[in-house]
Amino acid sequence: MKAEEILDFVKGFIEGRIRCEDFHTGLLANREFQDIIDDRFEKRTDEIVKANNKKYDEYIEQIENSTGKQIPKVGEFYSYDKKRFLEYRRLDLKPYDYSLSCFLMDLDISTLKGKATLHGEVTKIFDFENCTPAEKYSKEYSKYFDLHFCLSYVDCERFTQKLIDELPAVSLTEKKKLMKERMKELFKYDKKPPNWIQSAEWPIKNDKPMTFREQKKTQDGYLYYFYDENEEEVVEQYY
Repeated sequence: MKAEEILDFVKGFIEGRIRCEDFHTGLLANREFQDIIDDRFEKRTDEIVKANNKKYDEYIEQIENSTGKQIPKVGEFYSYDKKRFLEYRRLDLKPYDYSLSCFLMDLDISTLKGKATLHGEVTKIFDFENCTPAEKYSKEYSKYFDLHFCLSYVDCERFTQKLIDELPAVSLTEKKKLMKERMKELFKYDKKPPNWIQSAEWPIKNDKPMTFREQKKTQDGYLYYFYDENEEEVVEQYY
């Protein structure tokens, strides 16, 4: 695809005319496509940094005019340094050296979260005329999010999405009730559920959640002990 064709393809994806799967496949297969994504991300980031600095300048000027005192324009909190802005907004990009295309290509678009993230990130960096972004991905993920996090101590997206797909066609309230009951049946614990200090990391073995036994405090964090009929597993988390 040529650059103009790629941009038309991107616009079609944002508007919902191009499927997530087709967009993701095109991105994986075309280096020029990846370069356009990364170039637009860089330009959009520069635009946001400049806009934020302008707002901050106006804010400082208002304070100086009202107080009659001059505020030194120095210090880490004065302006939005580009690198610090990226670290704040795109923590997930750190392993990819701030390459948005690599981040997008690595998404699991078999999940609703992956699709919503892909569509949301691409929509943020492109500003086409007469383009109305599709809402289906964000709406679908919003409903899914409520079901996925029925239990605060469980975060196993691929596993829970299978459960969601198996739910009957009933109201969202009823789906939440059924989902919570089903997850409690599957994510078992001996006495009480794990109290994670980081994101939940409940191990799944042979498409079945292991049973949680206990957690023990260490000098740097906690150890979480799980087991099933064949083996034991320890999850380590640190502060």
